[in-house]
Amino acid sequence: MEDHPVWARDGRKRWYLAIGRIRGILKACRDRQKQELPEAIVIQNRLAEARVRIQADPSEENTKLFEDTLAMGRRREQVDARICTIRSRIKWLREGDSPSKYFFAFLKAKQSQETLSALRLESGETITGESEIQELLVGAYRALYTAEQELEEVIHMRADALQLIDKTLSQDQNRQLGEIPSEELIEDIVKSLPKDKSPGIDGVTAELLVAGWSFMRTDCFAMVWRVWASRKLLHRDNRGIIDIQQMGFIAGRSIVENVLSLRLAQDWVQCTGQEIVFVKLDFQKAYDMVSHSYLWATLAALGVCQENVQRIQCLVTGGSSEVQVNGVLTEGFSVTRGVRQGCPMAPPLFAMVTQPFMRMLREEEKEGRLQGVTYGGQQTLLHQIYADDTCIHITMKEEQFNRLTEVIHSYELISGAKLNLSKSLIMPLGPGRNPAWLHETGCEIAGEGKNFIYLGVSTSNPINEKEITKSIVKKIENKLNHWSNRLLSWPGRILLLQHVLAATPVYQLLSVGLENTGLEALERLCSQFLWGWREDKSPKASLIA
Repeated sequence: MEDHPVWARDGRKRWYLAIGRIRGILKACRDRQKQELPEAIVIQNRLAEARVRIQADPSEENTKLFEDTLAMGRRREQVDARICTIRSRIKWLREGDSPSKYFFAFLKAKQSQETLSALRLESGETITGESEIQELLVGAYRALYTAEQELEEVIHMRADALQLIDKTLSQDQNRQLGEIPSEELIEDIVKSLPKDKSPGIDGVTAELLVAGWSFMRTDCFAMVWRVWASRKLLHRDNRGIIDIQQMGFIAGRSIVENVLSLRLAQDWVQCTGQEIVFVKLDFQKAYDMVSHSYLWATLAALGVCQENVQRIQCLVTGGSSEVQVNGVLTEGFSVTRGVRQGCPMAPPLFAMVTQPFMRMLREEEKEGRLQGVTYGGQQTLLHQIYADDTCIHITMKEEQFNRLTEVIHSYELISGAKLNLSKSLIMPLGPGRNPAWLHETGCEIAGEGKNFIYLGVSTSNPINEKEITKSIVKKIENKLNHWSNRLLSWPGRILLLQHVLAATPVYQLLSVGLENTGLEALERLCSQFLWGWREDKSPKASLIA
């Protein structure tokens, strides 16, 4: 610094000088990595040889050799991760406070992939052979994504359930659903694509499509129309056929309705003393377990014409999957059931396949076999669904719960769904909260004083604002501690506080209030994060305009 007396008086130039030196260090590290590349290959080969030896002869000597080689490889990975961290910091400083991946995750280093060396089965048997592990995992995933053969009885049950559907598409709606997309619609979709994203596997970003739209539009129109002519695209779904109690994936409906329904039940019981049961159902691998034959039959029952069903079939069927075990891809297998999460068509399709289940529940209520809860003497609520999260409101009677399980079992048979009893939850509400039959259901019981999470909101039975406030403050404190280690500017900290951190308590306040002490603690944490603290925990001086 003595060679640059003028720079010493300029903090900005001094900072860039330091950044330049760090970049020089990174360049030297990269050069060293290139020279050490053969060494990394040698370590990988040694690790492979050690793994083969320990599988053939699990002696103490071979075990020690394997552990030493593995430790050597992990030390090298830690050095590479540290270099990646420093490089990410420099990259972020050049981009400033733009909401990029470096702004939110520039300190996240590459995590070393753990090697799967053994599997313990439910029987207690341990499998160590690499080929046996691969075979077992492939078999498990093949069973998950392969449709089971349907019995004639199940087909008849499905037909009876689908007859309950009363909301169907009209002929005019089917015509609109199958219309070829217009040029205006395609252009609007392209211009509304999220920024910094690549919608296809070619890596072309949305910004490039918009910038070059004047000379790319003709090719894009031709491509979309060609795909549409081959019946491989469905650009819109009709929301009029989705039951009003399905809150997921539908414009104008919100998850808030489901969150408030639980609070409504808790307040109603406290005011009236009525005994009710709130049941939260957890379906195992809900998207992956959907039977394709059930999906096509449901679409037909909803009034979707055969031509549009064929378009959807081209989107959903014909897929294959592979399993990656210890970095090695296994042989592929066909996927014959399920809708793939992440596919744009999956949300509306899943919303449609829940319709028969909702109609079955309504039919049971209509026939008097299931009794919902009437709140305020006017509105009767039996069920609410957000995507695959289903909640049921019934009176606290054993025969009511038994009838509910029968309906769920029928739905499992016709759709391929599978209820996970151990992860399903029952919250008894009312004076006699703990009848003996509840503990025989196999579900988790949200007893008195137990905290749990429902759709991202912390709650308890009964509501304990003190404990809930503590959990929220702890959650936000952990986030702030993570962010405080980053090289965030003052505007960047404000951005995080306003648009990320504030969402947690605001969403929580939809259902359960927070104590004043908790709100004061949150204000204190936010002030500390924004302005910073000294090492002795005393606050730094704040700027006053």
